[in-house]
Amino acid sequence: MSVDQYATGIGSSERAFSVYPNPATDRITIKAHSSLLGSTYMITDQAGRQVQSGKLIRETTSIDLSGSAAGAYLVRIGEQGSRTIKVMKE
Repeated sequence: MSVDQYATGIGSSERAFSVYPNPATDRITIKAHSSLLGSTYMITDQAGRQVQSGKLIRETTSIDLSGSAAGAYLVRIGEQGSRTIKVMKE
């Protein structure tokens, strides 16, 4: 299982999140620090079209991508000062 993680600055685990597995097949999981609860997430395809969106209400959020085509997707957490991770779907 591969985990991509983003954190702003050294020692800032309160801003961290990860998305796995990467590459994905049918589902991805967003694991976010508790400080990100209530933040929005948005998944877009390579053309910038929104595929899914929602709010992080738990530290672990599972998202169904089974209806999405294979390719690259961007998972963005937050709006201003947002953080983004690229995920490949097989």
